[in-house]
Amino acid sequence: MIPDVPTSLPLLLRICAVTDGSITYLLEAIFGGKAEVSTLCQQIVEADEKMCSLLNISPGESVNIRKVTLEVNGVMHVFAKSLSPVNRMPVGMREQLMQADIPVGKDPAFKQT
Repeated sequence: MIPDVPTSLPLLLRICAVTDGSITYLLEAIFGGKAEVSTLCQQIVEADEKMCSLLNISPGESVNIRKVTLEVNGVMHVFAKSLSPVNRMPVGMREQLMQADIPVGKDPAFKQT
């Protein structure tokens, strides 16, 4: 089912809003340049009630909160906030995510199976 997206949004924003794939690849195709990821903040916290409900996890489980921007040709196009339950990440993925400005959608370690 396609998420409810306002038709008043420009076409490209609607496409980005409903994708379940890599926004990074979409931005590169749309704007014709390499997407750069800048991590604004990242931390591991204990899940609160809202996180538990959103992620279907138990209270107190570790959640990685990450805020990034995606830029192409020096122009910021995306601000993204992600909540990732740490216990669902393979060990290698966990380490990579915590160490670098990685475009999650482009890294093979982050592909959904």
